[in-house]
Amino acid sequence: MNVKETSVFDQEATSAMNYVLQKNHELVLLTNEMMSDFEGLDRNYNTHKQIAEDLAENAKIIGQQSLLISIGEGENAQQVLKEKRIEFEIGMRKLLQISTVGLDVESLANEYRDLDEVPRENSESLRMLDPLWESIQVKVKILEERALLSSGFNSAKNEMNEQKLILFEDIDDLLNSWNTVITSEGSESQIIIQVILVVDIAIFFLVLYVIRKSLSPLGLITNAFSKVKEGVYGEKIEFVGTDEIGQLVNNFNIMSNAIKEKEEEAKKQTLQKMNFLQ
Repeated sequence: MNVKETSVFDQEATSAMNYVLQKNHELVLLTNEMMSDFEGLDRNYNTHKQIAEDLAENAKIIGQQSLLISIGEGENAQQVLKEKRIEFEIGMRKLLQISTVGLDVESLANEYRDLDEVPRENSESLRMLDPLWESIQVKVKILEERALLSSGFNSAKNEMNEQKLILFEDIDDLLNSWNTVITSEGSESQIIIQVILVVDIAIFFLVLYVIRKSLSPLGLITNAFSKVKEGVYGEKIEFVGTDEIGQLVNNFNIMSNAIKEKEEEAKKQTLQKMNFLQ
């Protein structure tokens, strides 16, 4: 039997995914703090306030789309992720009074306009947000272009499925051949053959169990990502491990729970505003 070790995930994409999931919570918090910093500014800064709101929303979407980049379902999420990254970068440059030359501003129905500089006493969160976004943006670009699963694993998985079908056919042939031999041999030979057959079948099911056991974390991750795609957040993946899969699962749980908390907080704020207006 020719066995070779294959990494389940693309190492660079996995590293980028883990980083984005770890840092996105900070990104959401800082954009929310920036909205609070801008609240006390006068009407000349209304555009700044709107940009801050857009950045807060985009920070949340970047986290959501990062979660959705999963097994076989990354294409649309990657496109949305790219659009939101560019929108976030445009907003940051406007607030920091940096040129947006080189960015596809028009395709996103955006336009450049000179803004007043944010007063220093209201710009602490903006100054903290700048280096954080620069580090996250590098990783987001990787997620836009790279699949999470390694090409080697996909090939190995397809090959394994093919070999499994061949194995099932071989088992059927083996059972038929043993059945023919058993009916033509004496009782003592039948016992020996039956024992050998039982051992072969036991080995087969053991191999099948090991294969399913090794792939079960991927099934859990796929199901969890599907729920996120439907807008269900906060459900944890019950898997513990110290390898790359365990690290991804841990970061997924943290990010999913953070998004759920932010959604619940947003709902409470909306309800409070409605009650206040009434």
